[in-house]
Amino acid sequence: MIQTRHPSRSLGARLGLAALVVAAGSIVGLLVATLELADEPTRSTPAESTSLPRDLDTRRRHHRAEAKVLRPVAPHSANQSHVESPPAAPTEADLLAEDRDYDDYRAEVFSSRLGGVRAQPRDATWARATRLSLSADIEENLQAAGLKSVVLAVECFRTACVAELSFDDYEQALASIGTLRRGQYERNCGHEVLFERPEDTTVSYQGSMIFHCRQ
Repeated sequence: MIQTRHPSRSLGARLGLAALVVAAGSIVGLLVATLELADEPTRSTPAESTSLPRDLDTRRRHHRAEAKVLRPVAPHSANQSHVESPPAAPTEADLLAEDRDYDDYRAEVFSSRLGGVRAQPRDATWARATRLSLSADIEENLQAAGLKSVVLAVECFRTACVAELSFDDYEQALASIGTLRRGQYERNCGHEVLFERPEDTTVSYQGSMIFHCRQ
């Protein structure tokens, strides 16, 4: 017995299979689109992932600057090379040496001024009147202070004079310096006194006083 195929039945089967394939493709496409939409919110653009808001970035840089300022500084250790020990206090010998150097300097300056005064040309009239006046004033000032002294000589030149004084000892000479400087003098003269310390302070002492005057 011979079986024959029915044309309409085979055509219908092929159409049904094609429709099934198309439907499956649509479902797959729909699933892919759904998955892409689900992943979309988690994505970020490069600009959003690498930059900070302006105010947040400013605050961060400000905090970093504060951290640098407030960072504690380590204390210096005692064995660091740049730490210097305080200078040693001067000894008594050092102080005496400084005093001698200063006294030598003052004596040198005073001696130079004495030489300058004695090098002046002499104004005989002015020199005589000024010499007598200064001699009397020196003696009067010392006597008023209860000090003993002898005015050996007063030499006057053109605008300056030099007085040579004698004392019983060096200590008496030192005691008279204040009186000689603050004393009253008739002539309009400035004055300076320097009595150098001798090796023996117990013997009689002679010193000089300079008067710088205006005629």
